[in-house]
Amino acid sequence: MSSKIHKHHHTCIKVFSNNSEKWSKASPMKYCKNIRNPHLFLIGERTDSLIQTQHRDLSGILTASQQVPAEFYEIPRRNHTTILIYILFNRSQEYDTILNFIRRN
Repeated sequence: MSSKIHKHHHTCIKVFSNNSEKWSKASPMKYCKNIRNPHLFLIGERTDSLIQTQHRDLSGILTASQQVPAEFYEIPRRNHTTILIYILFNRSQEYDTILNFIRRN
């Protein structure tokens, strides 16, 4: 585990659980080597920094490993909870980004 991920991991433990074993089992970082399908990471610009960091780290690991196609896309002026509503009901540029990612992969 890289020092960056290790530091992030301990921050998550403080926020979500005091049980480090429970958090380790739930963390996507533990399982990224098993990922076999393409990933498009969508994150709102106003999403909590802890969630943003985890998305960026996982995207970076997948991109660096080149085991699967992975792209990271930040949606301006949105947070974690409003992304889907914005994308689905506004037929936005982000909606087209998702469709294009699916077509390519």
